[in-house]
Amino acid sequence: QIDKVNDLLSNSQYKIYDIIDYDDRNLLLIAHCNRNNELVDILKNYNINYDSNAISQSKHNAIRWFILSGDFDHFKELIDNDSSLLQSTDGKYRLPVHYAAISGNINIFKYIID
Repeated sequence: QIDKVNDLLSNSQYKIYDIIDYDDRNLLLIAHCNRNNELVDILKNYNINYDSNAISQSKHNAIRWFILSGDFDHFKELIDNDSSLLQSTDGKYRLPVHYAAISGNINIFKYIID
């Protein structure tokens, strides 16, 4: 399956990884949101820009999901590409640091406050 995905991405006449869905998400962001780590690893080999997406709810949901699930590597990757996400709030004005404290993810909490 992985070979088929790589073949499709590299031989396509279109940059299908830049196509966005109705929520303004490209393939890499969709893979992050769905915690599809194999696809994330494949897509990192292509020139995919997080910033091509508007600051959308799906990015914020992905950040919160990675914090609550303790997925430090993917959390860090999104933050490294868009540090403004650390200032994003949910409907109750909670920041990512609040989610880190609530979930008890010490590594993520330390990363945020440093």
